[in-house]
Amino acid sequence: MKAELITGEKVDIDVNVNALTLYNLQNEGVISADFLRSLTTGKPNEVTPDVGAILQAVYAAYRQKNPNGLKFEEFLKQYQFDMETDLEIYFAIISKKARTAFQKGFQQVAGKSKKK
Repeated sequence: MKAELITGEKVDIDVNVNALTLYNLQNEGVISADFLRSLTTGKPNEVTPDVGAILQAVYAAYRQKNPNGLKFEEFLKQYQFDMETDLEIYFAIISKKARTAFQKGFQQVAGKSKKK
């Protein structure tokens, strides 16, 4: 999977974020307790992520693939926010079940908007 920077450059990401990456990002102050809670609630369908949590997930996926990559603020300066892709990354990290539910819900909403 890839994420696109403002420059048009596409960087590799990995949504299979491991515990060491999360631990390192927490120690760096990059990911919040709220983000970690969303990973451990066991109720991914009840999670309503805010922009901060979504961006933390995207960055975690970036750092999983690029352990020595850009620091968080540098990444955000260069990252082109894309809600559709970013939510997919977020849900892929927190739960396969949540990702499937999100995709079904998104397809239903997209289908309704096409009918208008």
